[in-house]
Amino acid sequence: KGEEVDSAGLTQERLRAVVQLGKLEVFEGTPPDRLYEAVDLARAAGALVEQAWAQENLAIALIIQGDPDAGAKILDDAIAQQPVLRHRESMVRWQGKGVAGG
Repeated sequence: KGEEVDSAGLTQERLRAVVQLGKLEVFEGTPPDRLYEAVDLARAAGALVEQAWAQENLAIALIIQGDPDAGAKILDDAIAQQPVLRHRESMVRWQGKGVAGG
């Protein structure tokens, strides 16, 4: 089914759906597997903005779920690839410290 969606030029819509499903995983307290999938999907499609968006969501998810080091690594990788995200870095780290109790 994914191949059909991608071949129809709907990669962005598929990516958005995967990110939204990933957010549900975070709220349910389960590992953010869909957010990892979203990062991989965006990377494979060469969609840099969407990849950065997925990485930002993944970083927040990991921080919220108690793994701030993994979240920081994802965020650092995203910023290295997309320097425009640097202005959001402090906000994401601040939110993570508040949620993770750091």
